[in-house]
Amino acid sequence: MLLKIQLTLKVHLRTHTKVTITCTECGKGLSSKEALNRHMIIHAGERPYQCSECGLHFNRMSNLTAHMKIHTGVKLYVCGVCGKASFTQSHCLKTHMKMECLRPHSHSCTVTY
Repeated sequence: MLLKIQLTLKVHLRTHTKVTITCTECGKGLSSKEALNRHMIIHAGERPYQCSECGLHFNRMSNLTAHMKIHTGVKLYVCGVCGKASFTQSHCLKTHMKMECLRPHSHSCTVTY
């Protein structure tokens, strides 16, 4: 089991450091032939994974899986700053944090003494 984890980590780390192949369509550097094959789906326009709820198509199963959370109504990501906002996807929470809860507010205080 440890060997499998080490091998998986080694393959993963290559995605951050080692560019061995370049996409001829857009010039993006990729770490393996398998990564290039997954990347080429974008250029081919293939979207073989369809949402059974709304009919949207996706180029990767992982994108469909993330999308399906919208239909369940389960909001696992809650803002730790305001506590009011909750989201189905982590990137929506990150956007909220950046735009609402962590940015300096430009309005001025209206309290007078």
